Formats: sequence, C-alpha cells, structure tokens
Amino acid sequence: MRGVSRSLALAVTTVAVAGITFAGVAPAGAVSAGAAATSGRNCEKEYLAPARKAERQTDEYQLAIAKEQAKAHPDTVKIRRYDAMASESAHKANVLREEYKRCTNS
Repeated sequence: MRGVSRSLALAVTTVAVAGITFAGVAPAGAVSAGAAATSGRNCEKEYLAPARKAERQTDEYQLAIAKEQAKAHPDTVKIRRYDAMASESAHKANVLREEYKRCTNS
C-alpha cells in the first residue's frame, strides 16, 4: 500500500509541476519533474526484491553443494563452482540490502 501511495504522490506532484510549468508560473518551492521523480523512488522494487532474489539463489547454490557432497563420488570442480556462485550471490544480496537501507532512510 505504501508503494501505491508513493506512486500516487509522484503522479500528483509531476502533474502539478507540469501544470505550473505550462502556465509559466513557478512558486519559490516548486520542484522540477525530474527531481520529483528521483525523490519518489520505489526502494522496495529497486533494491529489496532483487536482494531477496539473490538470497534465494544463494540458498539454491548451497543446496546444490550439499547434494553434490552427499554423493558417493562428489565432483570437487562443481562444488567449487557452486561455492563461488553462492559467495557472489550472497555478496550481491548484502550490497542490495545496504542500498535499500540507504534508500529508505533518505
């Protein structure tokens, strides 16, 4: 619901700024449409959803490692590759989570 409110606020602000610009009158506190669009970012869509996806991928790679290790003759090359992909995905998730925190605190 919060995302809908932000989207609605962004749309109203953009229309108001466009109307003011069209009329040629700009009050002292008027913001440009570009600045209004930047301030109305959807942090959840930009950062949180991709972070969750990266976390799911990390879990899938960890599961693949466990399955490979459970075999009678595990393939160490696959295990190292899955481990590298899991580490990369976990790092990506951490970075996205930090960006989400910055986005919501600003």
